[in-house]
Amino acid sequence: MQSPIVKFLNDAAVAGILERTGAQDNDLVFFGADTAKVVNDAIGALRIKVGQDMKLVKEGWRPLWVIDFPMFEWDQTRSAGCHASPVHVANGRRSGRAARESEGALAKATTWS
Repeated sequence: MQSPIVKFLNDAAVAGILERTGAQDNDLVFFGADTAKVVNDAIGALRIKVGQDMKLVKEGWRPLWVIDFPMFEWDQTRSAGCHASPVHVANGRRSGRAARESEGALAKATTWS
């Protein structure tokens, strides 16, 4: 593994990364270190840029149904704000107070009939 970050990782951590990612010679693994929002936004932008550069993004409407979307977004003060749209409810695996207090709370998309 070649990276400036390697000097901060012990052999077991490097082996764990390689095992979990399945990375092999000439593969690329990206690391991000900051708040979840900053890392997710940065890696998301990178994913889009690489997809466009490699011509993997196709023109046209491509619908996608997202399940288990995060229900809440946490700010710097650890206050939760709604992350999902108004047509989402707790998915039933966690609801009520547990969902509001949990970073693991997920949304269930609902349909209007």
